[in-house]
Amino acid sequence: MNRIGQTFRTTLPSGEILLSEFRLEHVPIVIANRELYTNLVVLKIIDYDVILGMDFLGKYQATIDCRNWKVIFRPDGEETFEYVDRSKRTPRRVINTMEAKKLLSSGCE
Repeated sequence: MNRIGQTFRTTLPSGEILLSEFRLEHVPIVIANRELYTNLVVLKIIDYDVILGMDFLGKYQATIDCRNWKVIFRPDGEETFEYVDRSKRTPRRVINTMEAKKLLSSGCE
């Protein structure tokens, strides 16, 4: 883990600001039995191990196919491959962060 040198600021959709001074460099991420590399900023977020952002997706020329629950990767100089979510998904109600905060503040769990 390396100190970034300055504070890295991340703003969540809720408006909450998270600060970090640490980064992990050239971290291997295995997707569909393929090893890809990225740099990660260390944040204190519960329920997430890793959040891969636009920089990672752009580096590997990824296309997200929401209808078919898959991500297609086209790394430079390598064969195209895809990750497909094969878990059985049941439809669920999606609420946004602001709606969740409002429900929680009114006593909902």
